[in-house]
Amino acid sequence: VIRLVSVSPDGKIRWYGNDGTNPDGTPTVPQLGSIFSGASAVVGEQYVYATGDIGGILAVAAYTKDTGRMEWVADLSPSAVASNLVLTPVLYEGKLYVAGLNESKTRDFWRIDAEAGDIDWGPSTIVEVGVGAVHQMTLVPDAFGDGQHGLYFNGESGGPNDGIPDVYAVKILSDGAELAWSAEGGKVARSHLVYSLETNTLYAHTWNDYGG
Repeated sequence: VIRLVSVSPDGKIRWYGNDGTNPDGTPTVPQLGSIFSGASAVVGEQYVYATGDIGGILAVAAYTKDTGRMEWVADLSPSAVASNLVLTPVLYEGKLYVAGLNESKTRDFWRIDAEAGDIDWGPSTIVEVGVGAVHQMTLVPDAFGDGQHGLYFNGESGGPNDGIPDVYAVKILSDGAELAWSAEGGKVARSHLVYSLETNTLYAHTWNDYGG
């Protein structure tokens, strides 16, 4: 059972994600699916966002930061969720960028209004993805031009220089997403690319199995 929980710095539970209050004053605590996605919560100014599933279909929910009340749920059908294979959404300028699974390793991308939960566009399906990936995506604003942000993630193909890229760059357009480029990138347990504004370079922390 997947739920969102807020915990204070001293280890006390503030709230469970909930969808209101029962007659006895206790909050109802809905589950956000039953598949462990591997994605992290995303904290915005007004809401906390969590990734889950509705019967195996990708879903994203927004919870108020003060009480944990669930404000909206976006059903991102037909994108799927698989255990430990979901990338954490990215929040930028009031928009959530979300990645789901299509067939095999193929990825769907969505843009959602972070306040209302309305879907701006999606799914934009990118069939060229050849690896599984979990954990974080990295967003670089205006990487490909004004308003054309870059979304980057990495995974692991199973071998060095095997013709299957490990790093993927997704170009965000006004009405969808498309693959910008892909590259070899070493062996990683989870996606985590670090961007340097000074050098305009992405850095990947990798295992040394592939000689990196």
